[in-house]
Amino acid sequence: MQRKALLLVICITLVVVSAAQEYVPFPTEQVHWNVLVVATCDDSHPPDTTLARYAIHGDTTIQEVDYMRLCLEKGDTVNPVIEPVGGLREEEKKIYFIGRDFGGAPHNDEVLLYDFNARVGDTVRHLQDDHPTFFSVIEEIDSMQIGVDYRRRYLVDHN
Repeated sequence: MQRKALLLVICITLVVVSAAQEYVPFPTEQVHWNVLVVATCDDSHPPDTTLARYAIHGDTTIQEVDYMRLCLEKGDTVNPVIEPVGGLREEEKKIYFIGRDFGGAPHNDEVLLYDFNARVGDTVRHLQDDHPTFFSVIEEIDSMQIGVDYRRRYLVDHN
């Protein structure tokens, strides 16, 4: 009886863990999100904050590669001004970006934004103005629940 109970607990645990790590492809329709940018050039002054509203508006081709057209939405939310800023594409569980950064500077090469295949100990390269500015190492990977789904999140070192 104890063996059956232990086996049941192990099976339930495996189902929960595998469900928490299920891959969810990047959405392609009705995609909207906000990015809160907090920045300062001088620590003696309070930081400036900007809310950037992004959305996917159709498809585009950049340098002969097909992308989802990434746009910045400005003005009111009912009738926003749509400004294309680049493209996103997904390949082999990786999300790539090409286009302009927050400051409007163009990125002429793709930037890897997210890699679902990343593992603990992998190095993540952070870019600014098309140049690597610093690197982080993934220290932990876990999942967080959003609604009924789980999403993977990474804890990186802050060197």
